[in-house]
Amino acid sequence: MAKSERDLRCALRYFEEACILARDTGDGQRESAALGELGHIYHRLNHLDRALECYQQQLTIARRDKDRRSEGNALGSLGIGYKHGGRPDLALECYQQQLAIARELHDSRGEGSALFNMSLALYELGQLAQAITQAQANLRIFEQVSPLDVEKVCTQLAA
Repeated sequence: MAKSERDLRCALRYFEEACILARDTGDGQRESAALGELGHIYHRLNHLDRALECYQQQLTIARRDKDRRSEGNALGSLGIGYKHGGRPDLALECYQQQLAIARELHDSRGEGSALFNMSLALYELGQLAQAITQAQANLRIFEQVSPLDVEKVCTQLAA
């Protein structure tokens, strides 16, 4: 087993325990965060179904607790999972909801992230004009937030 995989499995155990502890103490915010981290680890380990389950649980808790920021994060993660699972249509739905929440919260980074991911999903769906429009809106936001992010976006769009 490679060191990075061993590290991921160690982190997996840690966040599983953190999730149980948060659930047992009724701390929805920490449980939601731990589920999100578990989802990311499962995703990195190529267990996409498990990752999606974690993201969905994270979303359910965020909505139950009316935690809009966590809800937006969960939707973004779900979207990425769906996109990587070959479902850009479901990913797009998640990103649209994430975008609405980011705008509601005046979260420029969240808005830029949602627009960027929407452009990738639209591209995969063959909606090139809309993909370009979303990517351009994303670039305008990232130029305001951080010039380094613009370089990252341009590099990813060129790939």
